[in-house]
Amino acid sequence: MAPATQEWLPLLESRSGYQRQEAIQALASMRSHEALPLLLRRVNDWVPEVRAAARLAVLPYLQDDCLPAWRGAMPALAEILRGRRADHGPLLKVVAEFLRTPDRAGLLRGSSPLLRRWLTAAEWQAAPEPRRLAMLAERLRDSDVAAARWALDRVEELCEAASRPPLWLIGCANAHGLVRAHALRRLRDEVPSMGDTMASRLALDRHALVRAVALAQLRKNGDLGTVVARAEEQLSAPALTPRGAAPALLFLAVVDPKGATARCERLVGMTGADRTRTALRVLALQHLIAATDGDAQMHWMTSALADDHAKVQRVASVAIARGAIPPSPEVLLPIVLAHGDLGALCRGLGILRYRSLWRQFRALLDLSIAALPEGGAEAVTRAFVQWDASTRIGVSPPAAPVADELRALWHQRASALPPRLRDRIEYSLASIGLLTLEAATTVAPTKKTSNTA
Repeated sequence: MAPATQEWLPLLESRSGYQRQEAIQALASMRSHEALPLLLRRVNDWVPEVRAAARLAVLPYLQDDCLPAWRGAMPALAEILRGRRADHGPLLKVVAEFLRTPDRAGLLRGSSPLLRRWLTAAEWQAAPEPRRLAMLAERLRDSDVAAARWALDRVEELCEAASRPPLWLIGCANAHGLVRAHALRRLRDEVPSMGDTMASRLALDRHALVRAVALAQLRKNGDLGTVVARAEEQLSAPALTPRGAAPALLFLAVVDPKGATARCERLVGMTGADRTRTALRVLALQHLIAATDGDAQMHWMTSALADDHAKVQRVASVAIARGAIPPSPEVLLPIVLAHGDLGALCRGLGILRYRSLWRQFRALLDLSIAALPEGGAEAVTRAFVQWDASTRIGVSPPAAPVADELRALWHQRASALPPRLRDRIEYSLASIGLLTLEAATTVAPTKKTSNTA
């Protein structure tokens, strides 16, 4: 970097607009590569005169010998696209014409998706039909979903209808499900025979929308049997199937809902080396809990809670939050404690809150003396605090037999709680009427007041 450039660059950040403008005009004649990113930032300066000077200073950099400077200036150019204090359209147009040529495509490698989309849109306006075809094919293979969706919207603008199906086929192989679904739908509409073939291939896609589009086409042409047989084959050996055969299970649940429960029972029952993957167990137990009630539902609920994976355990938590009957504390606590895991204990405490207030209290007293995983004592303490807060309004003591039992348990196990928490809960129990004020060892907390003579 030349000494003169080093002197002027700090002034581009000066608080004085006059100094910023003077620095821009000085650097414009030097064409220093290091100055270009800062000059682009000043294009969006809050002073109109500084913006005008910066726009003029950027123009000399639109030469081939300045290409290395543009490689480092891409983030600053993207900032101009994100927010503008003025209309930079004329400058952005000439910059786009300079950057969009194929031999300068390497400049965009690693740049922001916003910048690539902007240059793509600028190039599209002036591109001939063959170049447009190549552009659409490139964008339909892009991992940027916005670029791929942009390409899908432009396929209809092609003059030659025969050039569209190959692009739809490329879209059907895109990494994003929304793109695959749209491409499959358009391919099905324009070339039904190709749509049938692709629908059969994508019927077991991992994305629900793609499966729905494919299923609609298969039902129209009556070619469901082949896909159903393939899905059944995947479910027979889910461990050897990509994505654990989860799409196959979801597909069959729509096509053959009557047989879904039997399939899910078989999948959940697999053990040892044949045990299904976590995602498939989640789907199977979700269906079984939703499709059953009573003792059968409780069986699948406890099966989910007993699973060694947190995602499967959460299936039961979500079902209970949506209205399923939770297991009793006598069933719940041994299951969650058997994991020896803080996460499982916390999920169990969350489920416990769906039981009655006094059953919660009894279970928390049991947990206060149980062997807990690391961090479990703090989790139980927080649960006691939440329980205490829920007793503030409209709580009555339980009936006599239960009240006597809880009273005895409290006297036996209260010492396991932190002293301040024990005092708070004891006062709450006395206020409710479970304990008498004479039996309580504390009184209501009062605000400290200053003694005056």
